[in-house]
Amino acid sequence: MGKDRVPIVLGSVAVVLAATTPVASAGEDGGNFGECGVLPVATQCYIEAPGFPGGSVDIDIDVVPAPGGEALPNRFFLSAPGQPDVCQGEFRAGDPMRTWACGGGALHAGTLQLNVAKRDNESVKMVLRW
Repeated sequence: MGKDRVPIVLGSVAVVLAATTPVASAGEDGGNFGECGVLPVATQCYIEAPGFPGGSVDIDIDVVPAPGGEALPNRFFLSAPGQPDVCQGEFRAGDPMRTWACGGGALHAGTLQLNVAKRDNESVKMVLRW
């Protein structure tokens, strides 16, 4: 795995790590959330969310620039088994948390992967809900 990606692998047990390390947990009602802090420096933050039953998913994303940093354009990509980049969207770092509905009931069951672009000194919070 390259140094430009920060992985967050999710399961049924919450993982709690230091504030500068990615944090991930399984949601109680079906879904997962993750967080990538300012460190390590990476160009992407992503969640791998196993156990998706298929159908639709809601995505919540909040990217916070460093104090004094620019609110630059950002992107996310959601992939499902056999459906690479099936859902994508654009937003600006510093916007309030935004939500997208993806899949229209047609996402394949299995492990979802959500990738969010990340710049130096940005922190990323993201949630997959189903």
